[in-house]
Order: sequence, then C-alpha cells, then structure tokens
Amino acid sequence: MKQPITGLDEKAFVGICYPSRRLSQNQQRLFMPASTTKLYTSWLACESLGEDFVFHSEYSVQGGTLYLSPMANPLLSEESFRDLVEDLGGRRIEEVVLVPHFPHAPRYPSTWAIGDVREAWGAPITDVCFRENYVTIGGSRGGAVTPSSTYYAVRKVKGIERPSVRGRVVSVPRGYKGAFEFPILNPEDFLAHWLGERIGGRPLKRRSGRLRGAPTRFARAPLKEVLRSMNKRSSNILAELLLRHASLARGKPIDYEQPQAAFTEALHHIPVDDALLYDGSGVSRYNLVSPAGTVKLLEASEKYPSIMDSLPIGGKDGTLADRKLPRRIHAKTGSLTGVQALAGYDDGEPFAVMINHGPPDETVMIEAIDRIVRGR
Repeated sequence: MKQPITGLDEKAFVGICYPSRRLSQNQQRLFMPASTTKLYTSWLACESLGEDFVFHSEYSVQGGTLYLSPMANPLLSEESFRDLVEDLGGRRIEEVVLVPHFPHAPRYPSTWAIGDVREAWGAPITDVCFRENYVTIGGSRGGAVTPSSTYYAVRKVKGIERPSVRGRVVSVPRGYKGAFEFPILNPEDFLAHWLGERIGGRPLKRRSGRLRGAPTRFARAPLKEVLRSMNKRSSNILAELLLRHASLARGKPIDYEQPQAAFTEALHHIPVDDALLYDGSGVSRYNLVSPAGTVKLLEASEKYPSIMDSLPIGGKDGTLADRKLPRRIHAKTGSLTGVQALAGYDDGEPFAVMINHGPPDETVMIEAIDRIVRGR
C-alpha cells in the first residue's frame, strides 16, 4: 500500500517499508541512508566482536617514558586517565610513546566531502579518540576550553561575528556566550600536551613506537556503552572506529575506495545483498541501502538487545528528544543535505522511512516522516 506524502516537492524520492502498517513505497529502491548507516555498523560490531565485547587501553612506564597504547578505544575521556595520572604522580615523565593499533588506516574516509572534516562531527579517525577528538569553547563555562588544556590559545577579539580557528589559535567575539565546537586536527599531539600538563605540569614529547614492559589495562569501555553513546548522539567517529575494529576481527581491509568488505561479507548471510556501504557513520554520500533491506537488518538485530536499547526514544532522548513522536518509537535518525531518514522499531516492530532529493528546508522532510510514523 502506498502512503500519501504531503508537503514535499514532487521531485523528492520517498522510500517506505513499514510491515506492521502494511505500508510500502519504493522499498526495494536504493537510498542514501545518512546516519541510519549506524544501524548497520551496530549490527556488524555485535556480529564481529560479540555483544559483550569490552574495549580497553594499556600503558607501561620505563624510566622517564610513558608507553601508551590507546588501542582505538572509542570512549577515552578525562575520567579514563584518572588512575593513570595518579599512578604516575611523583615520577618525572619526559615523553610519551604512542603505540599504533591501526597503523595504516587513513584519518578520513576518502568519500567524505571537504566540508565534513572542518566540523566537530568530522574529527579525524585515529587510534587516539580522546573525547571524540573535538574541543568545545564557551558553553556554560563561559570562555573555558573543554577538555581543559593550554594546547589552544583563546583570543577574545573585538569586531568579529563568529568564532574561528587558525592553527592552535581560537578567536572568539568579545562577550561570546555560545558554545563553539571544532575538531582536533592532531589528536596525538593534543593528548601528549593534555597528559603532560596533568602529570608534570608541562607538555610531553611525543613519538611512535612499541609497547615495552608489562602493560597495565585501563579505560574499560563495553561495546554496549559505545553503541549507546554512538546511536543516542549519532557520533561519527565512534561509528568509524567500530567499523575498523569489526573489519580487523574479520580479517578484512579498510578500503574507502569501494564498499567495505566487512559489511559485504557479513550482510550476505542475513541475507542483505543490496547495501553498498563505504563508511560506518553515514557521512559518505556514496552509501546506498534500501528500506526493505534495512528492515531485514533490523529483524536480524533483534537478537542483540543492546542495539534497540542504544537507540533514541521518541520525544525523550538523543536525536529524537525534540521530535513529536510517541515513546514506543526507538529509532535512528539520518540527515544530510536533501536527505532525511528514520529507521528502527515501532513498539518492537521494525520500519524504515527514507527521503532523498528533498527540499532545502529539512523540517519539511522531518515532519513528513514523523506524520508517517505517528500514523497521521
């Protein structure tokens, strides 16, 4: 049955697969899924790593050198390093040796647009994922830098309208009350600087190398927590790191010039054979999936309760907090220019709604999708 769509330009391309409502429209056609790609990444991570998998990082100390292996831990934060900093209290640490986990992986997918990497949500994907590799200036703490560090110099400038970053200098308008977020272009140097300030009051020298000595584990991050953080807030860097870990577990390379081999192999067994996924986050405009294939994926995901638990809840939290949807909706949003999507569960039943080539005003597409999901 075809669902009438109102308020959209006639050129907009709409796809619906809503089995519980007996609604379908272009359900076998291919659409750019935007961040609903993270549903595929969530399932791939559970399939490849196991739902109970736990990430961690490691460190050791020899003489004045800290050997640190972040191991592409997705949830490193200031709190993660508390025990490490306490352990090193009183020692004279001069340098940190960072141990690579994915030594040859590029920092950005080649299918991302130039503008993507200038935004906080387009931070570089590196073995160091410290607070998701972005910095916040201002917010509730005025002109404060979060995470707190002198790595960036903040200047309050008269006569400018908006904040800007040039190198390690951040310029903000005088009296600025907003919150400005931007990506850390060199996360390795930033972490060495931040750690050094806490261990000995000055930045650490940094180089790459191997872990030496008996390592100590720290910063446990259960996959269930990573999924929740990724899907509730639609974190792109967490999605890309999960894709890398899942690909490593399957013995598949990361090659951004073609659909990711880990996805292709794993999805074939569901089977979902119409998904072309070039990244794990959905930032790539090359990604293509069908509404029907996405519903099949959601059906396969039902054996992993942590996936449904990680999804935003209608009108309550995450990226659905401000949407006028009932709380029976647990779903992942997707948004790019001209693209809106929503896929997940309606009272436990899977559905997918996707719009491509939509109008410039994204609210028109969002409202159209929400009317479908509400049933009116």
